[in-house]
Amino acid sequence: MKWKIKNNCISELFLGNDNLIYPWGIETADSSAFFSLEDKVGYRYSVLSSASDFGPEQYRGSYEVKMQEGRWQLDIDDKIINSTTIQRSAYLNCLESSHFMDFVVRFRFKKEFFPNAEINGMHYQHKNSNLYYQFPVREAQLTGSRYRVKVSIDEVTCPEVFSPQMYVRDYEDEWVVHARMVPVSWEKEVIKLCNRWAHTRPLPQFFSNALLKVPFIKRQLWYRGERKPFTGPIMRRINPLACPIVKLGQGEVLFWKVTATFNTLFSTS
Repeated sequence: MKWKIKNNCISELFLGNDNLIYPWGIETADSSAFFSLEDKVGYRYSVLSSASDFGPEQYRGSYEVKMQEGRWQLDIDDKIINSTTIQRSAYLNCLESSHFMDFVVRFRFKKEFFPNAEINGMHYQHKNSNLYYQFPVREAQLTGSRYRVKVSIDEVTCPEVFSPQMYVRDYEDEWVVHARMVPVSWEKEVIKLCNRWAHTRPLPQFFSNALLKVPFIKRQLWYRGERKPFTGPIMRRINPLACPIVKLGQGEVLFWKVTATFNTLFSTS
């Protein structure tokens, strides 16, 4: 197993001559800002300080990040454990009171090697549906004719306002797999406009509050893009999504330790 590190991420991962992935990252968002560990991805946040180093088997990074609604420190530690296993750790410490939509360890696998997925006892074929098959489970598995990979949560630390979950999503020519902290109780609810001209900007809070008091509107918009993307030309262009936002206090911590384990089903050599 070999990797390449680029733009702050594991950008390529080779078993033999096959690169099985697209860049892996860490992601989180508040009401307005979206942070991605991958360089030049995301919007409306600032990296106040950063340091990283990597070698053939370990990548460490430390980032102080200012969001629109908070400031926190992110420390990552990615390791090649052996010839088939990578372990990824992400530790986030709130440096001041901060808001979160979620906190994600992100994996991306090429469809050409992994056409099928299994999670929560359910089996899915890649159909480019872009739906989030998300469950409160600890592992997900992708399979193909030559390789199998299991992504599993080893350790997690989060307040009770979050539920640790996993999802698989068949998007274009890849499977996206997330270990994701999802709010189960929250401070507020927002409506975001998830399109290329708004870049996931929220509506004014008073407007979101008023709209989400209407049960029909809330049912239609709640995590809409994740469970049933709009298909009509107008709504698809506007693409509103309603979601909850939690508030964590200074000193509160979020932590993931997640492992990806590969099996080669047969060798072509």
